[in-house]
Amino acid sequence: MPNNEVVTDRGIKTAQVAPPTVKVADLTGPGSSAEKFGVGGTDLGIAVALADGSTGFIFGDTFDECRAGGPGWRSPVMLRSDDTSLPSLNDGITFDDAVGGDYARQLWDYQHDAPPWKGSGYSTVLPADAITIDGRLYLFAMVNRGLHNVLWTEINYSDDRGETWHDAGPDARRLGSHIDGRQQLITWEHDPDSGSVYVIASAFNRCENAYLYRVKAADLLDRSAWHPWTGGWFNNDPMPLLPAGTTVGEMSLRRVQNRWVFSYFESSSGTIRVKVLNHPTDDFQAAHTTTVLRNTSWPSPRCSPPDGCTTGALSQLYGGYIVPGSTLRNLHLVVSHWNTTDESNWPYRAMQYRHNASGPV
Repeated sequence: MPNNEVVTDRGIKTAQVAPPTVKVADLTGPGSSAEKFGVGGTDLGIAVALADGSTGFIFGDTFDECRAGGPGWRSPVMLRSDDTSLPSLNDGITFDDAVGGDYARQLWDYQHDAPPWKGSGYSTVLPADAITIDGRLYLFAMVNRGLHNVLWTEINYSDDRGETWHDAGPDARRLGSHIDGRQQLITWEHDPDSGSVYVIASAFNRCENAYLYRVKAADLLDRSAWHPWTGGWFNNDPMPLLPAGTTVGEMSLRRVQNRWVFSYFESSSGTIRVKVLNHPTDDFQAAHTTTVLRNTSWPSPRCSPPDGCTTGALSQLYGGYIVPGSTLRNLHLVVSHWNTTDESNWPYRAMQYRHNASGPV
């Protein structure tokens, strides 16, 4: 197939490049630089540019051992890396330090509870996305009583690269049922030209479409100031961005080379896709779209693909967070997978992939 031939994947035109996606490195798990900070099994790995120029990687449920479960349960945690140039990204990200020092600690204290819920009343706090504006780091988090059961969402902020955190208060907090659950899982990006933050939101159940909101950066912590996109910025129900029947999971919206890039796990098809837009209000369905990875069955024995994997497939995949320093042709993404098919709960790790999302100018 010619490198520039356009193919149709589930009705979406995607530019075919050769190879479109390669695995760069295992970010967590055996032999990774995360191990020296007590990070064995973990997932997500939301990448955010920090005020000092380094990159923070925020992970979800994290354990000491290289599997899901066991000792050392904490979430969220953050590792940091000075690998911010494109050559260093292409060589593979390594972690230089962690919030908490030698042992990556939970970003703020709370008790991980379980039935009959006699402690905190919730099981875990999962990160959705983070953003740095004027030196302040904001983290949108979901408080869960069991996976995909969001009690409420909240925003916390840090003025010291994530070392200490502050609850932004009730104006930044909403029940999980807010807007029928369609503002539980978010990604966001700042537009310095307009002073606005654009937010793409969905439900944390992989059963909903994606929806667009806009808020002035100065009003970010006032959730009532998040205005939905309905073909205009009106106080109506938000308009689905993707075709009817499309559902999403983890999402990442970032500006890359003056374009707006939306990476998302399309749960309805088991794929991670990337859309490149000139502006967040562009037609998402008509946007240049590439497919990063497709879900596939586990190999035997169950394992992660080797470095340099070019098959375009990954077992039980999710995530797809854009790494600062990327270009459209070298778009670096953090992708997770988690084996839940046996009692090993391994692999449960985050990996770095490089994808070519370049297309029409």
